Amino acid sequence: MKEQAELLLALPFNIIDKQGNELKKILENLGIDENNIDNQMAMIVALWRTALGNGRNQVTAVQELRDIIGEKAEKEATVQRVEIINDLPQEEDENATS
Repeated sequence: MKEQAELLLALPFNIIDKQGNELKKILENLGIDENNIDNQMAMIVALWRTALGNGRNQVTAVQELRDIIGEKAEKEATVQRVEIINDLPQEEDENATS
């Protein structure tokens, strides 16, 4: 299935919307070279448009774009974490009841 998905994403993008508009023209108007317009690019543009919007999926789209470009992984790699290890012997509480 992975190979099938990769094939589909690499195919040329030739979708026409309900009004008969060729959506490829929208991508060209954004400045994307015709040779770079495939289904994968169309999905990235759709995600980008969602991130620019103000709907309930906006934050998720922004996070997904950050993940795609590796920004989240780079940021997490620079964060230092401190782990506290408490290996001191514990004194039994004299007032504890069993």
